[in-house]
Amino acid sequence: MQKFDNYPFDHLLYHPNKMCPTLNIRKLPRSKYDRHTGRQVPRFDHFCGWLNVSIGEENYRYFMLFLIAHTFMTLYGTIMMILLLLEEAAVEVGQLQATFLQRMIGVVTVLFSNHKLTFATVFLFMTGMSITLVMFLSFHLYIISRGMTTNEYFKWKAWNQWYEKAIQTYEQGIKDGKHSTSNGQRHRGGFNAISDMSDVTCTGATDIPMNQEVLSKEGDETDEEENHETTVINPGPKRTNVYDKGVFSNFREVLFPLSLRKEKIPQNMKTK
Repeated sequence: MQKFDNYPFDHLLYHPNKMCPTLNIRKLPRSKYDRHTGRQVPRFDHFCGWLNVSIGEENYRYFMLFLIAHTFMTLYGTIMMILLLLEEAAVEVGQLQATFLQRMIGVVTVLFSNHKLTFATVFLFMTGMSITLVMFLSFHLYIISRGMTTNEYFKWKAWNQWYEKAIQTYEQGIKDGKHSTSNGQRHRGGFNAISDMSDVTCTGATDIPMNQEVLSKEGDETDEEENHETTVINPGPKRTNVYDKGVFSNFREVLFPLSLRKEKIPQNMKTK
């Protein structure tokens, strides 16, 4: 476990002294329990149904290589199909030197021609896959550049929604003449109520369930606060991602995981 203990706790998405309730082991920063494999995955990104494996710290680079290779393969296939389709369209209209408009008419004819149905089906499939993979690759390149995993992307999305709502409530309270009160614990606790048990797969994250035990505890505390109708809670400044070290360092972290760097492992093995 010490091999993968390379990140600090950000006290927002990840908190110290947390135990995995399923495996009863200490939860490392950026790790997550994956119910598909029954493992606590370091720097968990998502569970890939195509590969039937959890994507984490040490295999994320291979997943990206897999994704890049298939994206270029489908793009190449799509381009070849387009060129063949244009040639077929020119033959269909009877002119190899046909104008663009004539070729487009021929394309429509080819696509809806019964004897070209297989050709049209492959073309549409390759085009659809190309668009899907380009979007998927673009998403992963984006979150890598921002120092996030897929799991953290959806957590940040949930936190930003919570924060925007909290800040709107605060600003409206100030306009209504209420007094501002600072409550850092409440600021953190509002997001602590979000459970870490949601599934994160290639298609996204399931709806993040709320931890009812935490909510009930917070409800007991906040009921007393809400009785004071003259005060409004300041949610504090907007938090930033402590794992974002810059575009170059973020990509280097994926290509050369911290757990595999020779200069990092001995340091982690010394003491906790």
